[in-house]
Amino acid sequence: CSHRQARNNSKCGLNNETPLRSSSALFPPLLREITAAPQELYVRGNVALLSHPHCIAVVGTRMMTSYGRQVLEHIIPPIVRAGAVIVSGLAFGIDAYSHEVALNNGGKCIAVFGCGVNTVYPKSNRSLAEKILQSGGTLVSEYPPGTEARKEHFPARNRIISGLSKATIVVEAKEKSGSLITARFALEQNRDLLAVPGNIFHAHQQGTNQLISQGAVPVVSSEDLLRHLGFESTAASYTSENPEQQT
Repeated sequence: CSHRQARNNSKCGLNNETPLRSSSALFPPLLREITAAPQELYVRGNVALLSHPHCIAVVGTRMMTSYGRQVLEHIIPPIVRAGAVIVSGLAFGIDAYSHEVALNNGGKCIAVFGCGVNTVYPKSNRSLAEKILQSGGTLVSEYPPGTEARKEHFPARNRIISGLSKATIVVEAKEKSGSLITARFALEQNRDLLAVPGNIFHAHQQGTNQLISQGAVPVVSSEDLLRHLGFESTAASYTSENPEQQT
């Protein structure tokens, strides 16, 4: 990258990335299990967070609707309070808002890039990337520093999002969506796949309905989500504190 870009990145804390070989004891064990695991990661921020036992991927459309926004505000606060780390791609829409809601509720995030970790894409999410770092989170990529975002990088990036995570939640997605690529990787990696039911008439929710019809676990309440992710005691506490969740 240019000297000017490097100066700008330094100001927002995006330089000094740590290379992490797959042979390192710090390499995330879940990611090491996947087919075509990356041989090296470039990490900025909290390296240990990559091996957190409760990493949960949250992905979806860039064209987020008010329904998608409402869903994220409903499901993310309880899971981050239970100890989950939110993994996503820092893209517009569901990805970025997942990070924002997690950070606003005291959670930590891992953002997986389809470019070098010193090259935030999209550029408008630079401040969000900085907040992730300041909150003890992590920026990670398999691409060397200075690598520009390219279309073909993002499907490959998606295998890392699911590969770091014990479960993937798809919130809104079209029938042909990059989020469905992440969903497919999650299944291939033998990880849990969940999807939020959507409006059958809305184009940006057809993909999630399709996933559910094919066997993905439907996300119908925060309580059920907590239980499915293994936070049973938190689910019981959440239900008692939120009687409207009870039937």
